[in-house]
Amino acid sequence: MPKFQAEVTFSLSTTIEFDGDVQYAFDTSDVEEFEDNSYFYSNEIDTDGGSLTFVVEAEDEDEAYSKVEDVIQDGAEVEDSTGITWIVSNVSASVEKIEEPMTLERATEILSALVNDGNLTDEQGEAIAFMLDHVKLLTQKIAAIEGQLRETQTALAEVKAMVAAQAPTVEHETA
Repeated sequence: MPKFQAEVTFSLSTTIEFDGDVQYAFDTSDVEEFEDNSYFYSNEIDTDGGSLTFVVEAEDEDEAYSKVEDVIQDGAEVEDSTGITWIVSNVSASVEKIEEPMTLERATEILSALVNDGNLTDEQGEAIAFMLDHVKLLTQKIAAIEGQLRETQTALAEVKAMVAAQAPTVEHETA
């Protein structure tokens, strides 16, 4: 199944309002008639900078976007380590198909999956299995020949070195 690289940016927002009693925060032991008439307004906080990257497997780009939305979407709630709940907003996602180079191993996996999928006739399945076995045999033969070639090249280099070491030196006389 194709893979897609997803890049997502987003913002977080929350509303904070002091929820407590300041009387207990101050030393009021030496005062009289202490009244706490505090009223703190709520504040909206918006912060940018959310950025995620990840890989999803999907049949096509539309399914990849759908899987990204399963991970993060506008309106989702996120709680931070202090217990404040933030709302995800301004989600912007992009997906790009990851182009995997075709290798013999990958092609074999794809064709084997096709055979095992059951959507082929018996004859088509046999043909693909035959070709895969034939390619495997040829690959083994090529590997053996390459091994022999390396051994031959090594032996040839040794012979050349021996010939060069035993070559007579000719002195030239000058008249």
